[in-house]
Amino acid sequence: MLGYKNSTGLMYRIKSNGIPEGGDISHLHTCRSKIFIVNGQEVNITAAAHILGYDQSTLSRKIASLSLPEGSDISHLGKAFYIVNGEKMDIPRAAAVLGYDRYWLSKKLKRCSVPPGSDISHMSPGKRRQ
Repeated sequence: MLGYKNSTGLMYRIKSNGIPEGGDISHLHTCRSKIFIVNGQEVNITAAAHILGYDQSTLSRKIASLSLPEGSDISHLGKAFYIVNGEKMDIPRAAAVLGYDRYWLSKKLKRCSVPPGSDISHMSPGKRRQ
């Protein structure tokens, strides 16, 4: 059974297409979520965002900015997690625990070619020259 909002929209589309009440509506297009592949499974954008650790709108913007078509494998867009003191953390949380600015930690990890999933507990802020 369709909800009120959906049934109202469907009725409007039927009437605007000149289809008599009770007529065949099988040719009308229906809206559906875009489907993407994450870790080998076909999932909609909501499920993909949950799996990859993003908000749905953030993931949608990221996909749009990369111009990825529907059906693309987006597994590589997942957040990078690192191990700090035996705990799995994303960059902002790891930066807070280690005492870094998250932007600076991100750049340091990239500069040192540290792959996601690595233990970065040993990385502590160095002493600054004065």
